[in-house]
Amino acid sequence: MFSTPSGAARLMLLSVIGLFVIKVLVGVITGSISIWAQAADSSLDIFAVVVTYLTVGFAARPADHEHPFGHGKVEDISALIQAILLVGAVIAIDYSAIQRIIHSEAIQLTEAGMAVMLVSLLVSIFLSRHLFRVQMRIISGVMFTRHPGY
Repeated sequence: MFSTPSGAARLMLLSVIGLFVIKVLVGVITGSISIWAQAADSSLDIFAVVVTYLTVGFAARPADHEHPFGHGKVEDISALIQAILLVGAVIAIDYSAIQRIIHSEAIQLTEAGMAVMLVSLLVSIFLSRHLFRVQMRIISGVMFTRHPGY
């Protein structure tokens, strides 16, 4: 189900959306800027996954009359948009952190924040391992069979 490139992209999208929801909930509960920063990062990941899912097929198209050098530039444009969004998130996080220092606000329920970060770490590890296995099957040209050791 998730062993094809599009299936892996769907799994990645589901994982990132799940992590985003959990981080937002824990961010509300704890008031932690670092959790909110992670939620912002997850929202950028959602954008990146959606853009990747939409542009991979388009960018792989061969050159044509209107695009004599191919369609690969669409990936560059999406990367630029992601970079701009990331800079905006950094500015917002920095502003919030400075306000937190100025007003001496405390974080609540730090255990919940640590738990969500542990869950995020584990999901990221398992997802990256799965994506690596899918990539290796694609590179080896044996996309739909399962090999021991991958």
